Amino acid sequence: MGAMDRNGVTVLPTGSHENWLLQRLAAQPEGDGARVERLLPPGYPRYLRLFHPLSLSDDGVLCRPRTWQSVADEAGLAFHPQVQWRLLRPRVEGTFEGMPIAALAFLQERAGEADSQESGRWPLEGTIGEPARTRLFDLLVEAADSQEVYFYYGTAAAFLCLTSLLYRAPMSEYKAVQALADGEVTHPRREPFRLPGPEFVWPEDRSWIVATDCDLVSTYIACDERLSDLLLDDQVLELLPVTLTTRIDFDADSINA
Repeated sequence: MGAMDRNGVTVLPTGSHENWLLQRLAAQPEGDGARVERLLPPGYPRYLRLFHPLSLSDDGVLCRPRTWQSVADEAGLAFHPQVQWRLLRPRVEGTFEGMPIAALAFLQERAGEADSQESGRWPLEGTIGEPARTRLFDLLVEAADSQEVYFYYGTAAAFLCLTSLLYRAPMSEYKAVQALADGEVTHPRREPFRLPGPEFVWPEDRSWIVATDCDLVSTYIACDERLSDLLLDDQVLELLPVTLTTRIDFDADSINA
């Protein structure tokens, strides 16, 4: 099936425009943990880790938006590029009654709630979460300038939609892209699920890439120095510089382990 236009968003066949990226990613190493190079290709001046927004809870009610650094400081742990939430979570007060993070992520990403600037939450798997998602994508609208941008929904889409999904649109239309992706979900347990992702976002000139793996509670970004400085200076986003060899798996945090 060829490309189709839907309300200013071009629906593209998979196995086409995303191949340049997928073919440049490193294979899974054996016994050494996953690294940034599994999500992002080499050749970019800067790589960043974006921590998905979180909140702690009192008596089972989500509240108190927090930064990862503040939680690490409270727990007496180091905040560093390989810090993992599984080590922070049991060392702070105010847990969410043992609700699995992945299940909570889907519950919190119901239609409309993801656009709320006020909603605090645990870090979400597979999607950035608010208010960081809107802030990042709005900054990328400026970074993309007049270029069109590709939005690829991969592993999670293949599970919930029975196929991967690929779209092209101006960056300013990212909400329309998400709405189209949500409309493709065919999984019988769709409600109240919202499709995680996009897994990869990049402009036509490939000057930056945003990678959000469906199993991770952080997003990783490849970009140039100018965009890196802009993102690191932002007061909404919580990021740290990383390298291609920075570990990203759940056992990556050897400092706090």
